Amino acid sequence: MPKNEFKKIYEESGITTPFYEYMKKSTYIFLTISLITFFSSIIVHKILYQFSWNLVIPASLSILMITSCSVGLFVLGYPVYRKNQERLRIENSLVYTLTHMAILSASGMLIENIFEQIVEVEENPSILSLANKFIIDIKLFGYEVSAALEDISNRSASEDIKKILNSINNNIQTSGDLNDLLSFEVDNQLQIKKNNLKKFIGTLTYMGEIYVALLIMAPILFIIMITILSVLGGGSYDNASISQLLLIVFLGIPVLATGFIIILDTMIGGDQ
Repeated sequence: MPKNEFKKIYEESGITTPFYEYMKKSTYIFLTISLITFFSSIIVHKILYQFSWNLVIPASLSILMITSCSVGLFVLGYPVYRKNQERLRIENSLVYTLTHMAILSASGMLIENIFEQIVEVEENPSILSLANKFIIDIKLFGYEVSAALEDISNRSASEDIKKILNSINNNIQTSGDLNDLLSFEVDNQLQIKKNNLKKFIGTLTYMGEIYVALLIMAPILFIIMITILSVLGGGSYDNASISQLLLIVFLGIPVLATGFIIILDTMIGGDQ
C-alpha cells in the first residue's frame, strides 16, 4: 500500500492521533514486541525444552516472523477498520442529519448557521466531528465556506457525504438555494437506506446459516469423529485425541467466534 494512500485512509479513519505520531508509536511497539518475542522464544526453547542451537534459532526466527507479520497487519489494518466503521456510522445517520439541514435551509439559514445548529443537536459522533471541524475552520482559521466544505469532505470516510458536501459547495457558489438540493438528497438517501436494509437482511440470513454450520455443527462433528477415532485407536491415540479436543474447544471455537464478531461489526457498524 503506497504511503500517501495509507495516510489518506488514516486521515479519513477518525483517529485523533496525528499520522506521523501513530507511525512512530507503531514502529516502537513493532520493534519491542519483535525483540521480546525473539529472545523469549530462545529462552523457552533452550532452557525449558533444552533444544540444540540448530533447532532454537530456526524455531525462534519462525515465531518472530509470525509475530512480526501479525503486528504489521494490525498496524496497517486498524486504520482501514476504523475508516469502515466511520463510514457506516455516518451513513447510518446521514438521512436524519440531512432532514434537519433541509428544514433549517427552508427557513433561509446560511450554511454556517445550519452547521452551528447541527453541532448543538447532533448525536452521531462522526457527523458531529465533521460539523465541529467546519465551524473551527470558519471561525478559528478564517477559511472561506468553500474551503471549509472541501476540508471536511477530504476528511470524511463516506463517499456519500463527500458527494453531498461537494454538491452543497457547488450550489453555494452558483444559486445559493440549498433547500431543493437538500430535499432531493433526503429522498435519495431514504431510497438508498431502504435498498441497503433489504440487502442487509438477506446477508444476515446467510451469516446466520454460516454461524450455525461453523460454530455449532462443525465442532460437534469434529468432537464426535475424534472421540470415535480415540476409541477405535486404543490407548496410543488417547493423548493426541485429548490435545485435539482441547485445541478445538479452547482455540478453534473462540478464534472462529472472534472472527465472526469482527465480520458482523464491520458489516453493521460499531454503534448498531
